[in-house]
Amino acid sequence: MIRGVITLLFVILFLLVTSPLLLALWLWHKASPDSAWRVSHRILSWAVTMIQRLVGVRLVVRGLENIPRDRALIYMGNHRSFFDVLCTLPLLPGPTSYIGKKEFSRIPLLSTWMSCLDVLFLNRKNTREGLKMVLEAIDMLGRGHSIFIYPEGSRSKTDSMLPFHGGSFKIASKSGAPIIPVAISNSSRALEDQFPRLPWTRKSTLILTFGPAIETADLDRQAIRRLPDQVRSCLAGMLLENGEVWQHEASALELREFAAGKASPSNPGVSLQDAGLSAPPQPLPR
Repeated sequence: MIRGVITLLFVILFLLVTSPLLLALWLWHKASPDSAWRVSHRILSWAVTMIQRLVGVRLVVRGLENIPRDRALIYMGNHRSFFDVLCTLPLLPGPTSYIGKKEFSRIPLLSTWMSCLDVLFLNRKNTREGLKMVLEAIDMLGRGHSIFIYPEGSRSKTDSMLPFHGGSFKIASKSGAPIIPVAISNSSRALEDQFPRLPWTRKSTLILTFGPAIETADLDRQAIRRLPDQVRSCLAGMLLENGEVWQHEASALELREFAAGKASPSNPGVSLQDAGLSAPPQPLPR
């Protein structure tokens, strides 16, 4: 309970205290988008890292060596929680923008921060605006700015991935930018699974894996049609591996508690739940 209250207070204070700075960044962004993006990203990465610490989120990150540093990329991840953005934002090298729902553009202060990070807002109810957003994303990739997309389009409320939307792969095939699959496990435990109680009251262990790049340049039509299945298959396999990593993390925690005299291997009395390891991430169907 105390952890949740402190985190909410931090978020409110951060938004209020940084309001004057946010106005300056917004004006700066009009004149020099890249410079304003770097400063905005640094500030928000610090804030996000503080939130992770306050709520007791522990990140297990794998595969950072799979991220090329010399070109713009399209990150494609499974989407289970609002916390997915909070755990990926500080990790991405180079300028990277997210694609978010149009509804977020109506939230005061938050929408301005998102604009400073060059977030592209998608209106799923308007085909023309959706096409315009796709063209903006392609142009952004051409200027060396990476994009993070959740091809499901919205959060899945179960352990199964939702159908992928075709617009994500149009951006990939038209731009020729490589796709980096990003498998995120256990993120809903940090927020949604705690409702209707006050969120952020239990510790969580999130496992985040970056997969090898999937090249999209110079693909023929048949290969382009296979892209959604290829990405989905990669994510499913990575999520399965994340489950194995979770088992290792749970075993390591139990051994540490046993060594500290707090539990026995047969009856851990620890609290795997408090450590965010009470239920392993479920592998998603291919």
